Amino acid sequence: MTPSSTPSHRSLQPIVRVLTTGGTKSAAEQAAQKAKEGAEFAAQKAKETGETVQTKREIGNTYDELGHKAFDLVSSGAISHPELSPLVEKIRELQAKLEEGAESAGAETEVEEEVGTPVG
Repeated sequence: MTPSSTPSHRSLQPIVRVLTTGGTKSAAEQAAQKAKEGAEFAAQKAKETGETVQTKREIGNTYDELGHKAFDLVSSGAISHPELSPLVEKIRELQAKLEEGAESAGAETEVEEEVGTPVG
């Protein structure tokens, strides 16, 4: 092989650049492509997460509705079960506590209204 038949280092540079960068895209184009792919992935993941959260919320709301219905049915005597009775009793106690708190708050408001602010 003669020196003239061997490719020069300078003539190989474009080929090496194409091989090492994975094509003819510039580094900025590659970064933009990766950013776009990342954004698309994040958007898809957010959509899936949003759907999961919505489904969990619906399950929670349905359990809440079921609990209200079971409470009403136990209270009316339509159903009874030993595991439901303590829960119904606890709800009644909590409701009574709320009512007591509302009554005492109402009494405090009445006292404040009677005392009022001195005019003068």
